Amino acid sequence: TVLFLSPFLLITTLYFLFFRLDLLNNNTIYIYIMNKIIHQIFLDIGLGPIEDHPIYMDSIHTNITMNPDWEYKLWTDKDVDKLIEEQSETIRDMVKDFPTRMFLCDFIRPIILKKYGGIYMDLDVCCKVPLSSLIQDGHLFIVGRDMKEVPKMCNNVISLPHEYYQLLIDYYLVEYYYKKGMSIYKTWKGRFLLQSVGAYAFLRFLKIHGFKENIFMSWDLYFTDYGTKAWVGRC
Repeated sequence: TVLFLSPFLLITTLYFLFFRLDLLNNNTIYIYIMNKIIHQIFLDIGLGPIEDHPIYMDSIHTNITMNPDWEYKLWTDKDVDKLIEEQSETIRDMVKDFPTRMFLCDFIRPIILKKYGGIYMDLDVCCKVPLSSLIQDGHLFIVGRDMKEVPKMCNNVISLPHEYYQLLIDYYLVEYYYKKGMSIYKTWKGRFLLQSVGAYAFLRFLKIHGFKENIFMSWDLYFTDYGTKAWVGRC
């Protein structure tokens, strides 16, 4: 018996066999951006108007001017609340259960990226080079890096292969309720954010899926992170 494949199916099969095997062996992960769009978020967490924060305003200006071929979207409370209303009852219920809006700042990121693609960047992060140059140069997928002596992958910049966003959303759902049930997080409120839907949970997710930290050693050549830590004391 001879199996004939349509040209489209043949090309698709070869693509996943030879080019997307990286999703299985985790040696190389190619950047996946559905649309050229930069997402940043400013929610009402007690910081006052965004205009009162020169670093945030500079980040917005730099990211727009550095990337004229990219769309830019600043997500505000109204935008985020509308997007949450489109989600499942499970997600809506968890968002209602969040102790503060700071949790939503972290949780909404993969939801935005799943729907619109592009790249997420914290408001205290700005580009040093055009984002398009990273794709043209064949760089790996993009996630952030914290500023500690031993660099760790971080959620201050996110652009994963698209198929990982739903996995990340589901992971946060599980981790939030699991961590909520632990007595230690009733007093360690900042840690509750980090470990449930924040940077530490994101780092665990990446490690579970085999993403390696040594690919981020040159991260600071491409981005500036001012590290304002706006979440501290607002969890």
